[in-house]
Amino acid sequence: VTVSVLYWCCRITMPFPSDVLRKSRRKPVAVELKSGATYNGVLASSDRWMNLTVVDAIITSPDGTRFWKVPTVCVRGSAVRCVRVVTEALKENERPASSSAPARAKKAHRKEAK
Repeated sequence: VTVSVLYWCCRITMPFPSDVLRKSRRKPVAVELKSGATYNGVLASSDRWMNLTVVDAIITSPDGTRFWKVPTVCVRGSAVRCVRVVTEALKENERPASSSAPARAKKAHRKEAK
């Protein structure tokens, strides 16, 4: 049983954040800042420091009482707490598991069966 669980765990992979952001371009995102403000809009671009450009953005104040609509906003990566993306961006970014890990798990399972 342990080997089958190991084999299953080896197949689980997490996408890289930069890949998720790249696949999320031209899709709706919600960017939450460390200050508590939230920017909802369409992701136009991102770079390797996770600086983001959001277009057609609606900015929500930290207390949630005020809203502003702006055509474009640039967000510094160090100010970002989290970015919510559409589910399709995560599905598109599934990385294939390394071919050697499942092979090792199968080999270990065969040894255990003997």
